Amino acid sequence: MIAEAIDRILRLSEPNLVHMDDRTYSDKTLTLIGPPRCAPFSFERLAGFIDYIANQRDDLNTETVVIVVEGPRSVRLLGALSSVDRSRECYTAAECAVSPFKFGDRIGVEDFVIRIQTQFEETPDRERLVKMVSSMSVEEAVTIADDGYSQKIATRAGVTLLHTTKVANPFSLAPFRTFVEVAQPTSPFLFRIHQNNGQMTCGLYECDNGKWKIDAVKSIQSWIADKLGKAKIKIPVLA
Repeated sequence: MIAEAIDRILRLSEPNLVHMDDRTYSDKTLTLIGPPRCAPFSFERLAGFIDYIANQRDDLNTETVVIVVEGPRSVRLLGALSSVDRSRECYTAAECAVSPFKFGDRIGVEDFVIRIQTQFEETPDRERLVKMVSSMSVEEAVTIADDGYSQKIATRAGVTLLHTTKVANPFSLAPFRTFVEVAQPTSPFLFRIHQNNGQMTCGLYECDNGKWKIDAVKSIQSWIADKLGKAKIKIPVLA
């Protein structure tokens, strides 16, 4: 009796196949068991990614592999299409480990100045922004005009009005957000000052609609192609 019940349960677990209009349908989701794959090496820098390819430690067939720049923070070395499941094996990858600035967040003045100085390349606009924000870090800042594009900030010490500063947007900045081997893309950013219950916070907002990603991908593609050319290795670099 128990054996019959178990046998019935096993039969119920089998998929039912229906053939209709030259197509086959199943009432259950089937998973294809593909060929065994290697665990890919993972690097945080493009230099390690290139070193692996140049050293040829795994006897890679450079005629069948391809390098794909998937985005400003990810690159993969892929093999040929599998004849079993039509997928590509990944031999190695590079994933950018740089911690990006949190755009759109409202950040306290002191913390904002620190992040700008440590997470952005030095540019004239970075120094202008740091100088302006630092001058308000120990005083009370009051917004007296805001037209959506620029702000005028009146800075006070006690009850004496010291000066009024106009925030001229946008700021041309180069935050660290892709691999360190390539030039960090410069983009326009909107800087805003907010006040809530007497506390002043600052925020940076992206306004290039993601163009920096295209620039970064092109830079990565050019950098990898240049390194491969110097090593006399012919592998397509797609981006």
